[in-house]
Amino acid sequence: MTANAKINIIQIEERKIPFGGACNKYYLDKDRNDTPKTSSNLVQIRQQLVFGKYIPEYPLKHDAPVIAISKSFLVNTLYPLYYNFFSKLGFRVILGETPEKKA
Repeated sequence: MTANAKINIIQIEERKIPFGGACNKYYLDKDRNDTPKTSSNLVQIRQQLVFGKYIPEYPLKHDAPVIAISKSFLVNTLYPLYYNFFSKLGFRVILGETPEKKA
């Protein structure tokens, strides 16, 4: 936890309630015997779902035309839609990972 993520504990009767902090790391990383520990990197989990789990493999021809989609905030949300749409039309979809600056 960083120095900026200070957590205060408020006690009301017998119950202790965490309060404050700049993130939810306290809730996700706290060891609880009754709950299995989950990964606290929710961005990584979402990336795996959007760019992995919801992207089925379609059989395409080797010489199928290619559609290249640049990675942006909108694509991060709608990529499964774009991928499935263009793949069903017979295109091979590729996703740009790193933008290049051109002079």
